[in-house]
Amino acid sequence: MKFNISLLVILALVFFSNTAPIYSQDANLAGLRKDFALRYLQPDAHFALAKYYLDQGNFVQAFSILEYARRYRFEEEEFDKSYFAFFGDPMPEPPDEAKDLFKTASDLVTQQKYDEAEIYFRKAYARYDKSFFINVWIGRFYYKAKSDATKALPFYFQAYFLYPHAYETEYAESRIRTISLVDAQDSFNNSLKNGRSLPDLARDQNPIVVGKAIEAMAKNWKPEYLNVMLEVMSNDDSIDRWGAFVTLQRNAGPSLDKTIDELLTDNDLRKRGLAAYSVIERKGEKKFQILKKMLTEQSELVRFDAVSALMMRGGATGKQILVQHQRVEKQPRLKALIATALKEDKK
Repeated sequence: MKFNISLLVILALVFFSNTAPIYSQDANLAGLRKDFALRYLQPDAHFALAKYYLDQGNFVQAFSILEYARRYRFEEEEFDKSYFAFFGDPMPEPPDEAKDLFKTASDLVTQQKYDEAEIYFRKAYARYDKSFFINVWIGRFYYKAKSDATKALPFYFQAYFLYPHAYETEYAESRIRTISLVDAQDSFNNSLKNGRSLPDLARDQNPIVVGKAIEAMAKNWKPEYLNVMLEVMSNDDSIDRWGAFVTLQRNAGPSLDKTIDELLTDNDLRKRGLAAYSVIERKGEKKFQILKKMLTEQSELVRFDAVSALMMRGGATGKQILVQHQRVEKQPRLKALIATALKEDKK
């Protein structure tokens, strides 16, 4: 995994490229999204989508995709093995010159000679930018010694993408969340003051800003927000997709049934899967017929959502359907998830 972008370019991409719509018609992105849904329970489908955003310079979106997969979908051992196979060796040995420069910088920090330390940290980075260790500690230097979160964030991102477990007394992921949340709140507030509408903010490239826009629209719902929620359900952040769906479900009113019928045949398989959680609540006895059909879909995500809906709200009939489906399910992880859920249900 190579990062040859200059620091200034990184900063520009992260902080100044967040106004263009995220719902790109890019054919490559459309293909990645489809593959994500088809192979949802395979780590590299998540990694490929995250890499798209890495290559675009949208590190917040890439981070959100990877962290969701890491925290909610895959065990640590499998995630790590697949991650390193996809992105490459996370621990190449830095050249001696880079290590010497880094040591000099660290010694200067101990002496509280921060301006001199910064010079040597930058020299170490310039000599070798592919060490997660060097990156994460430069991030800490800016965050703690220089109290400059803006300069720290690109180094934390680079450390994380090289090695998701990067650590410097705190994990890089924790620093990224802390800084990114503050940045997103500031961006959201300033954008509102400058006249950007909530629907426009729901199309922001920063998924945290999108989430704040969803929350704001949910608190002061207007009928015209319905199409906005449908649009946000194409976001590549799983939490934003779910937030938009829940908000739509609570506020769509009489139009919800028609909307759910349309979602069930949507070309976006991610939207189709989300419909399962309304089907189980609103479609009466027809719900089981619809969900059984969803269980035959090629998309692992659609089947996963159908299984989840049946387990959560399907009652005894839902459990019976899952027992039958477990016998024919070919995706090993989904088959195991069904078995675990049924076992837990018996306790």
